Amino acid sequence: MFATDPRHSAPDEFLQTRVNSASPYRLHLMVVDKAIQQTRNVIEGLNTQDFSLSHESASRARDCVVDLISSLRVDPAPDLISMVKDYFLHIQKNLVFADLLQDKDAAQKALDLLEGYRATWVDLRARLPQQA
Repeated sequence: MFATDPRHSAPDEFLQTRVNSASPYRLHLMVVDKAIQQTRNVIEGLNTQDFSLSHESASRARDCVVDLISSLRVDPAPDLISMVKDYFLHIQKNLVFADLLQDKDAAQKALDLLEGYRATWVDLRARLPQQA
């Protein structure tokens, strides 16, 4: 997921340091941000008919969504987690359609859903008491 961007040749040591020292909240946000970035690349690739870019980016975005799904813990609130999982699966479906059908609308829908999730995640953190 945090592999080097194909447009850059050297690994990002700063990113590696950020990942190693990040809180669970920040790690989750980093995966969401990476999914958003890759989904934007899908849209860029579709708009410019760079189907190699759109395919690679869709694959990376889907990997991020898989990471988000696999990080869900059911035990605290199974019903809520089930809804969040369904939300991510809907994003995943749109990314697949964007990739296989070269569907810009599906890519935009995935991006809108990811950005909405990110805004909610950031808002939730701001409302919760900070942990020491």
